[in-house]
Amino acid sequence: MEIRDGKVIVRAPRGCPRSVTEEFVRRHEGWAKEKLQSRHERFIERKLSPEELAELKNLARSIILPRAQAMADRLGIKARFGITAARTRFGSCSAADSINFSCFLVLYPQQCIDYVILHELCHTVHRNHSRAFYGLLGSYMPDYRNAQKLLRQL
Repeated sequence: MEIRDGKVIVRAPRGCPRSVTEEFVRRHEGWAKEKLQSRHERFIERKLSPEELAELKNLARSIILPRAQAMADRLGIKARFGITAARTRFGSCSAADSINFSCFLVLYPQQCIDYVILHELCHTVHRNHSRAFYGLLGSYMPDYRNAQKLLRQL
């Protein structure tokens, strides 16, 4: 088991029973959470040097922006995307459909990144958090509540 790009990667030998792998993951869940938390603490809760912040922004640009553009294209949504160093919100959408993502979002699992991207894309259609907004979000990502929960836990 290893942590890579904010995700827990589990590998098992060929033929290893799934139950053995699942038990291993359960036994080491605390370790994984600790490693993920310490990574977030390293980047989010302390002041970054200008070089570290630039590196994190570049990483976010290379991962988040292409994914956001691909999702927007697939959904037929026109928007402009950018990366900020916001620490209190992962994404924002302006009235002109300019969507910004925090560079710190790149430290989270892909499911969380996808959720934030879709959340902001849905704001180009519904500029609030109404039932219609969450209905649209749910139509694109039926398990968005799991991603929401994970985002809050980490």
